[in-house]
Amino acid sequence: MEVTSVTCSGCELGLDESPKAKQRQPCPRCGSTARTFHATGGATVRVRASFAWEKWHSFYERRPLLIAAAALLTVAGSLSGLAIHGVLGLLAGLALSVIASWIGVGAITKVREVEKGRAG
Repeated sequence: MEVTSVTCSGCELGLDESPKAKQRQPCPRCGSTARTFHATGGATVRVRASFAWEKWHSFYERRPLLIAAAALLTVAGSLSGLAIHGVLGLLAGLALSVIASWIGVGAITKVREVEKGRAG
């Protein structure tokens, strides 16, 4: 750090005086011996930052054709019990209901998209 100028603290008059002077002379304008020293210097500052982010987007994906097929098989399973009498009608209705359930699981799917990023 280097002292560049000296001023009187009382009236701010610029003085031609060494900052290392052991005994100060009174200010010629106001008589004060208090001084303000103006200095300049340099410093190096290093800053490092980083940033991470994550974006989530969730939605339900619908497949209209599979929804229609599941609904049709559910109705067909009930009607097969009416059309075919006895144990055979029961088994046909159960089989169609199981197939409709299996298709129905894939008819509406929850989708989650995750996007990640970093900066810095």
